[in-house]
Amino acid sequence: MLDFETFKKEHLDSFEPNHGYEGHAEIFASHMNDLGLLAQSGTHYIDGKIIYLSAYWQVVPGNWEVFIIPSIHLPRYIKSVVKDIRLWLRSIQEKHGARRIQAWGDANSIIDRWLSCLGFACEGTLKYYDSDGDKRIWSMTWPHHLQQHSV
Repeated sequence: MLDFETFKKEHLDSFEPNHGYEGHAEIFASHMNDLGLLAQSGTHYIDGKIIYLSAYWQVVPGNWEVFIIPSIHLPRYIKSVVKDIRLWLRSIQEKHGARRIQAWGDANSIIDRWLSCLGFACEGTLKYYDSDGDKRIWSMTWPHHLQQHSV
């Protein structure tokens, strides 16, 4: 049902961001350009419509960052897509032994609901972060993956 293709900048031509995510696709594309081969990115389709854009990359050992940008078509498929994204996030954790997966978002109720629904916990608000205002940092953690180091 859900088709996947490696993200290409041309995908932005047919991507319609969900309310609250206007402008995020361009930021996504810029990050993918900056990160190049360091990031795994994708465009996810159902019936030829882009449902969401995704990417992940390692920030520091054990810490991975994700982008998950929903389109206006996502609400029609919400249950199956949320299940798919949760499995994808779990696969990042298992494949890479991640102890942390994090996401950033504008401080608004739309993004709050979306990231919470995916299983992220809000860690806090970064006040006046940029010209767009406040940002929130969200994470999933697996602290049992921390290795004990002797001093």
